[in-house]
Amino acid sequence: MIRVFTGIFSLFFLLSLPVTAQSSTERPPLALRLTLMDESISFPDLSTFRYPLNPALSLGAEYTLNNRPKHAWILGGELGYYYHRHLRATAFLNLGLAYRRQLGRASLTGRLGLGYGLAFATAPVFTAQDGEFSEAPNSGSLVFMPTTSLKIGYRLSAAPRAPELFLNYQFAVEQPLAVLPFPHLLAGIGLRFTPFK
Repeated sequence: MIRVFTGIFSLFFLLSLPVTAQSSTERPPLALRLTLMDESISFPDLSTFRYPLNPALSLGAEYTLNNRPKHAWILGGELGYYYHRHLRATAFLNLGLAYRRQLGRASLTGRLGLGYGLAFATAPVFTAQDGEFSEAPNSGSLVFMPTTSLKIGYRLSAAPRAPELFLNYQFAVEQPLAVLPFPHLLAGIGLRFTPFK
């Protein structure tokens, strides 16, 4: 599975190189994005938000590889956290490659990412020894997290650096060692903005 994601990542990167070489000398600034989401353990489907809500938050940065008015290849990363009641909480770091298609002030972005997370149980953890149970330390466990996402955005003005509101639909697989993977849906709303010139 790691080879597949590495191959896809490499392909997207190599495809972006000719586009970068043809771009203008002016580089676009670094953009930041803040996303508030609901997390659920599920495969992708149409019932996005479920009750009770499991809060998630991410802060990301994006660097545009080219300066085309209609499309762009984007390198990005995000640092995030989600809390799933009665199961686990995970802090994660994800790096990815995205393709954005600009349609006037609207945009459509697809993204593939790879990352790691540190997952903690949200309930006490116990171990059995000699027929007796004792509470174990909850130091967390590292998990591998490949992701894919689709984002629909709308710039608040016609200026290229204008803030953008977006809806984000992200699918992630949390793969701990020696345990079955957890499929996650993270759906929410966010703001992309350019704080630096």
